[in-house]
Amino acid sequence: MDLNDKIEELKEELISQRGFLWSKKNKDSITKCLNIIEDIKLNLPSALQEAGYILSQKQKILSSAQEAGNKIVADATMKAKQLLSEEKIYKEAQAEVENMVADANKRCNQLYSSTKENIDRMLKSVEDYFADNLHVIRNNREELAGGNIINKRPKQ
Repeated sequence: MDLNDKIEELKEELISQRGFLWSKKNKDSITKCLNIIEDIKLNLPSALQEAGYILSQKQKILSSAQEAGNKIVADATMKAKQLLSEEKIYKEAQAEVENMVADANKRCNQLYSSTKENIDRMLKSVEDYFADNLHVIRNNREELAGGNIINKRPKQ
């Protein structure tokens, strides 16, 4: 029972009493008491009325709070999953980039080695060509000069 119910009960008890209280002499006192009860009811602080309303709405308020809490938890869970997914994608992309860089470095090293070998072969070929031509040139000079150094190969 709330305060309003108790006040109503007091009022009903006063009205229902017969006997010495309702004697002509006490009738004015009872009327005054009833007026005081009405004034109390009218002047109850609004906080008491609000508290009564809140108590009557307690389950609705709790349900609403539970729904709001569940929504916050669901939103937080979804955001956490999204962040984890983004982190996973970032890590996968980073690993792929590292693999691509490693492959590019490997290919670069292979191209460097291959180019170096090709240039060495070309230089060897040029060297052999010049060595053979140098031999021919020396022989020709020797023949012109009188033939002292014939068929000598240069030192390599």
